[in-house]
Amino acid sequence: MNICQIKSCWTFFVHKIVLCKFSEEFCNISIFKINFFVLTLKKLEMKRILLIGFLCLGLLNVKLWAQSGSEPVTINYCTPSGKPVQFVVKYSTELTDTEIHTLENYTRTTYPHCIILSRASQKYNCHGYAFSVADGNDSVKIGFGTKDSTFFKDTDSYTEIDHYVYPAKVVYAPRWRYDTPNHSAVTTEHPDTLISKSGDYPLVKYYAQDNTPGAGWIHDSLYKFRYFVKKSDLIAGPKNMTCDAEFTLNNSIEGDIRWQVEPAGLFAVSGGTGRKASLSFKQGVSPQIAKAKITFFYKRPGCDNTSSMERCFTASVPSARLDLFIRDTPEDFGEEPNRVSECLWESEDIWVRNQPNEGFSIQTHQ
Repeated sequence: MNICQIKSCWTFFVHKIVLCKFSEEFCNISIFKINFFVLTLKKLEMKRILLIGFLCLGLLNVKLWAQSGSEPVTINYCTPSGKPVQFVVKYSTELTDTEIHTLENYTRTTYPHCIILSRASQKYNCHGYAFSVADGNDSVKIGFGTKDSTFFKDTDSYTEIDHYVYPAKVVYAPRWRYDTPNHSAVTTEHPDTLISKSGDYPLVKYYAQDNTPGAGWIHDSLYKFRYFVKKSDLIAGPKNMTCDAEFTLNNSIEGDIRWQVEPAGLFAVSGGTGRKASLSFKQGVSPQIAKAKITFFYKRPGCDNTSSMERCFTASVPSARLDLFIRDTPEDFGEEPNRVSECLWESEDIWVRNQPNEGFSIQTHQ
């Protein structure tokens, strides 16, 4: 190995180690490539030189990491079913504008096929986005500082399937370590298109087989995509809503509960908290068949994070919808509260009978 080759290797290693400040995935790929390279060196002296260099660069990386802002705080994190997850942290502060600008420029120039959806951030990573932020929950880093990110194996919260669907979670698992994911993403309505966030890099949208910042190295024959969908059996309700309906969250879930329904412009709702949601179609909504989703958000006692369960259903707005009411006077068009008459019992729509008749003659009001 000549001087030029050594210089080239050092440039590569320094670049990768510095990027470890912003991406755990980059650290993983760096160590993998470094180990592979060292094992191929023929001269023992060169191995020793590189080993000393790696130790020095490791100290440099620790210094860089310490300069990145606030220290992460470990939280009590639970899956949607309530099972605790280790190695979950929160950051109270964000990256500096300079750091964000650097990461976003690197993404645009190195991965031009990726569409940036959200700014770079140190508050959540790939697992945190896929299993928390994407569901409208907390910004956290899951599996921080470890590869033991087996939360997706919570069979009470998620079901594994063998094909691409939307919506779903995706974990990239090495075939020799099948139960430990290196990266997570979510599917989109466009087949084979994913959304994910690597380390502190920006949130991006990309084709599944494309490279991404900090995670592109796993797109090869040694890794496999595993697909997971969140269970919805904890929510009772119709699969096809054609009239007024109720959706109820299972009694096993405790804590503060709220819910929301999408698309919001389609439904009239009663209440906004609690485990029961009563829905009806808004007046004036045109006849249609739409995809809809109701989501219950809750915070379990003893857990620091908000979890959620959702249920997808079909909203079939009928072509003719009648809202029956009894007029208080001929001028009453159904608006509430009634400000037209104080004597609702004098309504011409109410027929009071004192004796049986043919049923078509109005008798005098009593």
